[in-house]
Amino acid sequence: MCALVLAACGDSDTDTTAGSDSDGSESTNGTTAGGCADEDPTSAPLDESACQADANDYMPTVNGSADDVWPACENDDGTYHPFEQPSAAARTEAFEEIMVIFNAGLTPTDFTAARDQYSLPQGLESRLSRREDVHYPNIPESEQDAGVEFDKQCTVLELREQYPDRCAGPMKIQPIINQAFDDGQNGVGDPMVNAAKVEGAITWFLYLSVIKEATFSCPPADYSGDCDAAW
Repeated sequence: MCALVLAACGDSDTDTTAGSDSDGSESTNGTTAGGCADEDPTSAPLDESACQADANDYMPTVNGSADDVWPACENDDGTYHPFEQPSAAARTEAFEEIMVIFNAGLTPTDFTAARDQYSLPQGLESRLSRREDVHYPNIPESEQDAGVEFDKQCTVLELREQYPDRCAGPMKIQPIINQAFDDGQNGVGDPMVNAAKVEGAITWFLYLSVIKEATFSCPPADYSGDCDAAW
């Protein structure tokens, strides 16, 4: 591919016959109109003058947060100190291992090995099956199951069926990934397509997870572990 690009870009000084290209563009000075992009493009410096901190921003990188409105905090040194080792790290590692497996092969045995990673205890499957999409309104508190934690309402069958957009994990993402694994393990369809569906579905889940954990389940003081997971 590189050779083709170089051949097309050429730097020969030899003139070519003037005329029209197949797309109707005229040649100029004996060379084909148009050219290659700059190999080392430079961008104009960004104007950051309009990007100013708000009065209530937390600024640990500026004088150790001493001048902002927030009280002293362990993170004032500019380094994030987790409350605990986030379990989300293990799920991310499982996703990476799935991709390693798929990059090495796409046989039914490979799909089984990948599904084993997906199904690890407290792993991807356990969280994907209840993941909420916080872009949509929360399930009304009056309809929530009082016996289920506020961020696990999508584990309730009746609620996830009633609110499929909010309960995107079990209602939208899980069917895709389950079908892709089933097809891959049984040799049905194009294995590359099945692997791509698995990758896309997990990527979708991870995207929703960061937003959900940072904006929905991190704020309550007793869910500090989700703050670490979002970080």
